Parts: sequence; structure tokens; C-alpha cells
Amino acid sequence: MFKLIFPAIILGLILLVPVLTEDEINPEEGYPVWLFDSTGDVADQTSGLFFLSGKNKEKKFLICDDVGAISRIIINENFSPPSVKIQKLIFADTVKSFFKTFVKVDFEEIIYDYKNDRVLISSEGNNNDVNTPFRYRKDEGIFSFKLNGSPENADSILFVEKVKTDTNLFKYTRHNISFEGFTESENYYFLGLENYMANQFVFTDSTEILVTDKNFNLVKRISTHKESIVTICGLYAFNDREIIGVDRNLRRIFYLKFDNDFNIIENKSVTMNLSVPDYPHISDIVGIAPESIAMDDEGNVFVAIDPWKDKFMVDMVDREKLKDTDKKYFLNYTPILYKFKYPFK
Repeated sequence: MFKLIFPAIILGLILLVPVLTEDEINPEEGYPVWLFDSTGDVADQTSGLFFLSGKNKEKKFLICDDVGAISRIIINENFSPPSVKIQKLIFADTVKSFFKTFVKVDFEEIIYDYKNDRVLISSEGNNNDVNTPFRYRKDEGIFSFKLNGSPENADSILFVEKVKTDTNLFKYTRHNISFEGFTESENYYFLGLENYMANQFVFTDSTEILVTDKNFNLVKRISTHKESIVTICGLYAFNDREIIGVDRNLRRIFYLKFDNDFNIIENKSVTMNLSVPDYPHISDIVGIAPESIAMDDEGNVFVAIDPWKDKFMVDMVDREKLKDTDKKYFLNYTPILYKFKYPFK
């Protein structure tokens, strides 16, 4: 999730983003939409997004929220704007018990591993006591979940376990800082660290992508310093050598291509216009924090936000223009879903 303590230099970068329009992409017609449905169900700090299927203009996704929730959402594009249906997956008692000792259940990114019939989620660790500064290590990692059916139809989660991983993966993780990007290709997993933190309070100018084999053994550690990627908060892999991702702090989608040794040989990026649903002129809200990315079966890119609660607000002039329902969405920190045409050729 977006961190509460945020250095002025990065805040300045975000505030500058709306005027960098030479390569800006706009949402597709009908988008963005609030992740709130007609029954009153709502997503909460959505940090992970995974496309499942699309049929008859209905698109199904798995999402995870960094408050420890997993849901399926159905976006029906037969309507304009598209309608939203949210189906929360219920944790079995054994799953609830598994997380009882966690300081915070802090899900970040989600994928469905079809080969092994499981949900995989990257999760951050958190501290609650200055006397145990490395308490977060116990709770961070990759977790495997078993559903009571297919990902398109299941309504509950029966089992969870922590996946055994190479301990070298967590060299630069901290309290509330871990892998907000997570995706897989045929032969590899890709993990995107949120940021190289200079300390617990200061963001640096770059981060890293970790490539692992299918047993989560480290294959390559890739710095993003030369590519000017500040944060990684979502990843999607086309294949073993091409990925796209979200740089939250710069509000950009980036594309990376690797050679056989996972050296970066191509880098592209574009800025997203992250406007408010029904208010295309309101696009400079700092608290609109893009934290996940997915691609559907038609090649469209979807991005969901995890509202940064301290800054998820509209200025006084624009606030008067909002309908009462939209004011409630802001007050309740409702996530937003965007759809973009694939921006790279």
C-alpha cells in the first residue's frame, strides 16, 4: 500500500505527473469505474489484480486487498459505464487461524497458478513493536491458497500455507516494504520490490526486479536505476523475456524486454491519465495510487488503485462539483479500476 511517510521529493514528482502529457494515455470509453457494486459490496485498498476470463463482454478478475481480503470481480461491459459485481471469498476457520498471529494481513499481488491449481499471493510483513524491529520477517512472503472450486466459481478458501522461497529474495524488504509486483511466465516468477528504501522513511530513485525459477530460487536480481523506474507495484509477464508493470510514484506503465541473461535490452514507458470516474478533468489527486496491473484476452490493460488515505481527496473547488454519491466514494476510500489500450508497439 501507499506509505504514510512520504518524502517531499517523490511527492513533488507525483504532483508534476499530470502536466507531463506528451506520452499520456487516457482510459477507454466507459472507464474508469468505482469498485463498488449495487448490493453495497466494495473493494478495500485493492493492491492485486489478475484476469481470469472474458465472455459476452463480462470480464472476471481475482483481486486482493491489502487489508487481507480476496475477491472475484465481474465487470460487465454490456452497460455504459460497465457494471461492477464483487464476490468476496470466505476464509475457512483454518485459514482465519493461520493469520491470527499476523500483525497485519497485508496482501499485495495475486496470480492464479493454473498448473498447480492454486492462488499465489505476495504479502508484506509489518511490525508493531520497536523492540522487535525484524518482526515483519515472520509474516512476509509468498502464500498459496486452495479454493473450493475453480477461480471463476469458488466462494471460499479452504487452505493456506507459506511457500518455501530462497531467503536471498528478501535482502531489501522492510516493515511494510516488499514485493508489490508479482507475476509468472512459463518458466519463471518475477517479483517487483516496491522500492529500495534508504531507510524506513525515505524512498530512493529506483528498485529491483527479481527473477526466480518455479521453485522460487533466485536467478537474477535486476536494478531499475538506469530505467528510471522508482517503484514497482504491479507486474504482468507476456513470456519469459517480456513484462509490463506499474510505477506507482510516477504514475507510469513500463515495458521491459530482457536478453537470455535477463539484462534489460529494451525499456519503454507511458504516463497514465488517472482521472476520477465521470470527472475527466479531475486527474491530479495524489491519493490515486496505481498498485496493480492485468491484461485481458483482447490485449487491454487494466490498472486498479489502492487509495492513499491521507491524500485521497478532491480540492475544495472540484469538491463542489461532485455528486453526493461520488463524495461518499472518496470518504470511503473506494478503489478505482482503469482500462487502457495496450500502449506499446
